[in-house]
Amino acid sequence: RRLVPHGETVVIVQPGCGLQRLDSLQKDVRFCVVDVRDEVKVRELIKDVQPTRIFHLAAAGMIRGQEPPEDVMMVNVGGAYNVLAGMLATGSVEAAVFVGSWYEYGHALAEHAVRVPRPASVYGVSKLAATLLVQAFASKLSLPAVVLRPFQVYGPTELPHRLIPHIVRCAKSGAPLELNTPQARRDWIYVEDVAAALDVASVSSCWGKVMDIGTGVTTTVADVAAMVFELMGVPWCDVDGVLGLWGINFNQAGE
Repeated sequence: RRLVPHGETVVIVQPGCGLQRLDSLQKDVRFCVVDVRDEVKVRELIKDVQPTRIFHLAAAGMIRGQEPPEDVMMVNVGGAYNVLAGMLATGSVEAAVFVGSWYEYGHALAEHAVRVPRPASVYGVSKLAATLLVQAFASKLSLPAVVLRPFQVYGPTELPHRLIPHIVRCAKSGAPLELNTPQARRDWIYVEDVAAALDVASVSSCWGKVMDIGTGVTTTVADVAAMVFELMGVPWCDVDGVLGLWGINFNQAGE
C-alpha cells in the first residue's frame, strides 16, 4: 500500500493464499506463488524479476504450537539464506530489508537495560539466526542488506487471532475477554509506521546493521483492552484498585 502510489512496480511473493487483504490493489501488483524454502525457485524468481529492492517478511512460528519447529527453522533461517543466495547470484538488488523480531531478545528485554539477544523460543532463535546470516552476507560478501526488528505491530487488516482484533470482537459481541498476562508490557507500533521504516531503511545504506522499530513507550495488555473498550463505548470499571472491564477474566489463558 505504501509502494504502489509512489509508482513502484511491486511483486508480492507468497506460497499461496492469494491477496485477500489487498483486494483494492490487485490490478497494481504482480503476484507470484513461490515457497521461500525452495532455493531454486527463489533464485529463478529473483533472476526473472530483477528487483532493485527486496523486503523479506516471510516467517513461520508466530502462532504458538501450530507449526513444527523444523518448519519454523526451514522457513525463517533457510528462507532467509535462499533470498540472500538469490541476491548474490543475481546482482540486481540495490537494497534488501529483512524483518526480524523483538522475540530475538527473549528474556533480555526485561532483565537488561542494554538489549542483548537471548531468545527463549524456537521462533526467537530462528529469527536471530536469520539476522546473523544477513549480517554475515552484508559484511563478508558486501550484500546491501539490513535487519529491522519491529516491536508489537498493530493496525488495519490484522489477522483475527491477534490481540487487538480479539479485544474488538469481544467488546462488540459482549463475549468474555480472557487475558493470560494482563500486566505484560508491549511497545505497540502502528503498521503504517513500520512500513515507513522499511521504506526508509531500504535507502539508508546501513548495510549489516540491526535496528529496533518501536515507539519507546510500553503499554500493558490490560490498558490496551481498557482503551479499546472505552473507545467502543463499552462500560469498564476499577475493581478493588485493579483495572477491570465488564466481562474480562484476567486469570484465563488467551493473550
